Amino acid sequence: MKNRSFLGVIFGFVILLSLNGQTMTLVNFTEGLVYYGTSPITESEYRRLLDNPNQFKTWIQDASGYRGTIAPNSLQTQVEGFTNDTLVYGFIILPGENSAPLFQFRVAPNQLGVSYAITENTFLVDAQGRTVGLSPFEVPVSESPLLVDRRFLDWISIPDGRRFPQSYLPSQVTLRYGSETGSISLGESQFWQKGGTQLDRIKVAAAEKHIYFMLSGYQTLSRGTRYIFRYYEKISSPNLFTIEIPLGGFGGPVFLWTSDAQTPTILGQFAASNFSLEAAVDRQLLQDLFGVDLTIDGLWEVSSAGADAGIYEEFYYGSLENREFFIVAQ
Repeated sequence: MKNRSFLGVIFGFVILLSLNGQTMTLVNFTEGLVYYGTSPITESEYRRLLDNPNQFKTWIQDASGYRGTIAPNSLQTQVEGFTNDTLVYGFIILPGENSAPLFQFRVAPNQLGVSYAITENTFLVDAQGRTVGLSPFEVPVSESPLLVDRRFLDWISIPDGRRFPQSYLPSQVTLRYGSETGSISLGESQFWQKGGTQLDRIKVAAAEKHIYFMLSGYQTLSRGTRYIFRYYEKISSPNLFTIEIPLGGFGGPVFLWTSDAQTPTILGQFAASNFSLEAAVDRQLLQDLFGVDLTIDGLWEVSSAGADAGIYEEFYYGSLENREFFIVAQ
């Protein structure tokens, strides 16, 4: 229920933030990784497919690919609709399940511009009410080099960008309370070594379309913790933009902030387990907005933060250079 209430807040936030009349937001309320696609469809075609779930399954398998994935308890904004009705379809890889349930729903042109939830209520079922799914042999092979799916197995072969022993101490601790901001010692901190603020390791991988982050902590990750990557073209230059990963549950959006922005842009999505987190952000969007090559130029200032009851504390872990990114094919 915590995840659901957090996504409910995000539900309203993304409507204000990024939607227009020709797009929609898809929100994954399941614990699995969603593969989704969209296609134009007429109402009569849709009714015929609903009357024959096995034919519907074949149609989905033969559809022209998938637009992307949505991490567990996360969302995807700016999903384009069509001038005719839009069929949203796909399948879900659920932990511990042998079958990947299919889901589908139809969106009329005048129903675009809002958010739609992917839940068990959208699963494709047969005449007996049984969920129709794909067997492991029917699931398409993903083209993404890394999947944001809370499994982390694909990170094993990627070397650490930074590793922090338990004896490591942050270079600086900042406290913000109301309008007051200042530096404090670790002994004065309320959130150090709580909720995942004490980092164990960071991994960063760059591919053609995305930049991927993996972080792990020495304590269980909890709501209110966030991870922050501030980007600088040079050590002496001002902060160009900031990527924030706010933990509101086991998944959610990754935010892009600039110094003049009143609200953030949704840049990607993350998925978290008890001790680890992985995220993917849109590399091409960053390059288009800021004109920087994120595998050559610049460096990132890395920090964690804890927040509760109006108190915000941030712990600084130094910098990570772009040239240290591990390059993966996509």
